[in-house]
Amino acid sequence: MRSLAIAALACSAATVFAAPPTPPSPTQIAAWSPEEINEMGPSIDKLLPITLKGGEQAYLASVSYENAGRNFWAGYLLVRPQIGEARPLDEFGGQYNQIRTLDEYSTSHSAVIIGGAGSGQGTSESSYSLVVFDGWAVKTLFSASESDNSGNCGAYVERDCSGNRVFINVFEGDANSKRVGLLVSNLQYSSPDIEATPYEYSQETEIPFLDNPNQ
Repeated sequence: MRSLAIAALACSAATVFAAPPTPPSPTQIAAWSPEEINEMGPSIDKLLPITLKGGEQAYLASVSYENAGRNFWAGYLLVRPQIGEARPLDEFGGQYNQIRTLDEYSTSHSAVIIGGAGSGQGTSESSYSLVVFDGWAVKTLFSASESDNSGNCGAYVERDCSGNRVFINVFEGDANSKRVGLLVSNLQYSSPDIEATPYEYSQETEIPFLDNPNQ
C-alpha cells in the first residue's frame, strides 16, 4: 500500500513539474509555411505558446518580412505543430506585429492582444484586438482603433488636424480566465492647424467585461 502511495505521489509530481512542450524551430516553421510567405524573407521576432479552442497546443509567431513593402513588413503566423502547418493572420500586421499577453506567468495563453497598422499620404491608422483562436479562425473579443493625420492637415490643405490614442489595460483575469475585464482609455486631440494652434484634448473611458469562449 505504501509503495502504491509513493508511486501515485511520484506520478502527480511528474505531472505538476512536467516541462512545457518544445517549441518548433524556425526551420520547422518555414517548412510548414506557405511558399509565398517564405519568399518574403520572414524572421521570427517572438514565439508565444497559445491554446486553441479544444485544448490544442499551438504557437503565435510575430514575424518581420525582409522582402516586403513598407506597409507589409510585419505580421503574424499561427503555427500548429500537431498538424505540421503554419498560416499567416491576414487581417492583422502590416506595420505592427507585437503580441501582448494578459499576464506574465502563464505557460500558454488562450487570449492575447495583437494588432495591425498602416500609413500613407500623411496619415496613419492602427487597431488593437483581444483575440482567441478556434482552429485557424481568429475570434475577436474586443477591438479599438487609433488614427492620426498630422502629416496631411492644416491651413494649406484646409483640413483640421486630428487623431486619437488608445490605451488598453487588463485589470481583471489573466490569459486563461473565463472572464476578462479591460480598462480602455481613448485620448482624442484636434487642432485647426498644429503649426499655429495647440491641440485640444478630450478623453473617453470604457470598462468592457468579456467572456473567453475558449475557457
